[in-house]
Amino acid sequence: AGGIPPSAYADVADKYGINKDRFFVRPLLVTSYLAMNTTRPIFKDNVQLRKAINYAIDRKVLLQQGGYLSGKRTDQILPPGMAGFRDADLYPLKDVNVKYAQKLAKGHTRDGKVVLYTQNRGAAPLRAQILQFNLKQIGLDVEVKQFTRAVQIQKEGTRGEPFDIADEGWIADYADPYDFINVLLDGRNIQASNNNNYSYFNDPK
Repeated sequence: AGGIPPSAYADVADKYGINKDRFFVRPLLVTSYLAMNTTRPIFKDNVQLRKAINYAIDRKVLLQQGGYLSGKRTDQILPPGMAGFRDADLYPLKDVNVKYAQKLAKGHTRDGKVVLYTQNRGAAPLRAQILQFNLKQIGLDVEVKQFTRAVQIQKEGTRGEPFDIADEGWIADYADPYDFINVLLDGRNIQASNNNNYSYFNDPK
């Protein structure tokens, strides 16, 4: 499902061209994101730390691990091209604002321990190393746990599973914001298992 190795995309594009006869690139309604588990002690009722992480993560370097033409940086859940998308300027896309992230995180890091769930293939292990470095800058110690993709999904979808952050992605089943906002963030959908709301976000407002 991951296609050729990410490191090969630039060479293949150079050899065959893009969208000519062998190598094709098309945008999809997909968002890669970090789900911060709001039921866990470090993130529960801790908006400041969640904001700090958004300022601390290096979106440019995280995206580069997927290889040439692997996507575009964003700071919101709806992908460009989706009805309802607004190009809001929420968090830094080009440069990391470590000083501001540190200011936001100060006094909110609690025990400073974060467990990251990710998969054990492709660009995911590299992204995990980057996240470890980024979050260390704001006083967080990230423990990485890698799984096959099927196991990762099963674990993250189980309510009460002891992870703090999940390295995730979502592709639209159909081109409607409901398929992102409601499916991934509506707390009324949380159940014992098979959840998609990996942040376990549950706020009626």
